[in-house]
Amino acid sequence: MRTIVRRVRKSGSTGYTALIAIQRKGEKTHRESSTFNRKREAEIWMKGHEAVLYANPRLASASAHKATVGDAIKRYVCEQRKTVGRTKTQILKTLLEYDIADLQCDAISSVDIVNLARQLSEGRDPSIE
Repeated sequence: MRTIVRRVRKSGSTGYTALIAIQRKGEKTHRESSTFNRKREAEIWMKGHEAVLYANPRLASASAHKATVGDAIKRYVCEQRKTVGRTKTQILKTLLEYDIADLQCDAISSVDIVNLARQLSEGRDPSIE
């Protein structure tokens, strides 16, 4: 699906945001957008870029496996090129111990984030200086 949205910028100039949404088996597997100064530029980008996206084999299998937050964290740690610091490593390991790690990435809501925050704060008091 392709759409162009006309937007007035803060400066008063007009921009055109080209939106591409790819659906596989009735499910949105990918969304992408880019903003241009001219509508014609947005149209050209959409036509060319959509063809590239449809040819991408990774998008075809995107709906086959729904990644969980835990999967995403583990993948991040494995693919990280720089060394991950001790604090970041500990936080990521801690998140894997909570219920949110079992939820699918595309199904997380604000309620899940609030529940995580409550779980993390259980038994802890704010430090007073």
